[in-house]
Amino acid sequence: MSVSEADDFLMFHNAGAFCCQLANSILLLYDLIFFRATNDLFLIAMRIIWMVGALSGLTVNTAGGIMINHCVSTNSKSLVTMHYIQRGP
Repeated sequence: MSVSEADDFLMFHNAGAFCCQLANSILLLYDLIFFRATNDLFLIAMRIIWMVGALSGLTVNTAGGIMINHCVSTNSKSLVTMHYIQRGP
């Protein structure tokens, strides 16, 4: 497996995970706002904890994608620079 294939797989996986987590967060928020048919504090607290957990996962996924993109772009720039340095004038 080449580096390009691994990078493509990571990009696809990160985008898919982000979309699924975003849809989950939207559904949880919708449920929390419009379906408050209970006055049970335990159930309300449980829904809020699920919402915080979903948003935390979304944040971690986004940060991971940004870090991977930064490392890949930094390494590719340094590799291009090393190629020109080794090649000489």
